[in-house]
Amino acid sequence: MQSQIPSEHLLRFIQESQGATPVDWSKPSGGHTEAERWIITLDDGRTLFAKAAVDGLTAGWLNSEFGVYSQLDASYLPGLIAFHPGELPIMLLEDLSSGDWPPPWDDSKVRKVMNTLELIANTVPPSGLITMEEAFRSSIGGWRRVQEDPSGLLSLGLCSRGWLEKVLPIFIEAEESCSLSGESLVQADIRSDNICFFGDRTVVVDWNHACIGNPMLDLIGWLPTLYFEGGPPPWEINTSEKGLISLLSGYYASSAYKPEPRPDSTIRQLHFKCLKASLPWMGHTFETQVY
Repeated sequence: MQSQIPSEHLLRFIQESQGATPVDWSKPSGGHTEAERWIITLDDGRTLFAKAAVDGLTAGWLNSEFGVYSQLDASYLPGLIAFHPGELPIMLLEDLSSGDWPPPWDDSKVRKVMNTLELIANTVPPSGLITMEEAFRSSIGGWRRVQEDPSGLLSLGLCSRGWLEKVLPIFIEAEESCSLSGESLVQADIRSDNICFFGDRTVVVDWNHACIGNPMLDLIGWLPTLYFEGGPPPWEINTSEKGLISLLSGYYASSAYKPEPRPDSTIRQLHFKCLKASLPWMGHTFETQVY
């Protein structure tokens, strides 16, 4: 259970770096890691978003994010205010809490995100990023893991054993032939709680998984969450990226039934919702009706 008060070293860094005293704070919604996350109000009236590492894993993620924010100047990135390196890094960013965080979705917002994904893909990647091959190659194999033990997926009641046995060889082949290579900047975690419409900007947050590779991953990864939040069905937007669609759906199929990693986590609920959207998407992509 996370504390309801920011850590002492976080408050001290804010005061030292900003020349103002934190007088109020609140926890923003979202977030699927243990990192400290706060909206901080200062005694001079300014507000900012603060994120602090609590262990080696979250420290690595903050350092990765800083590598993106410190090297790129783009309207789709939150403004970087300050960064404290060290064993437990701290990052202060522009406060976007007053922006429009979807859902709900409409055609205009969907178009804005599509345009932003193009901007990201056309951005020269910052130095220091790993390739998508390095980041996601271990994630490939979801459908093969399901083949080895289908009981977890079948326990969710989203498909029958007969359908699964028929399609698994097709899905495995598509997943294992998935192309991750490319030269584009990829955010690799596009979903609504990482997207904010702030004035005339479409801002994307949480860049700790950023990498270099196939830019279609950002689109394919976003479409399931867009669908279960009221947007268009993913198969109306793309059925040509069979490898990536198989990769993502296989990941959800092999993880949605697992227990939450910690008591306050909702990541498996998210995986289940994405799987419910992804199975009919696979059906449309491979012309096989789910039953």
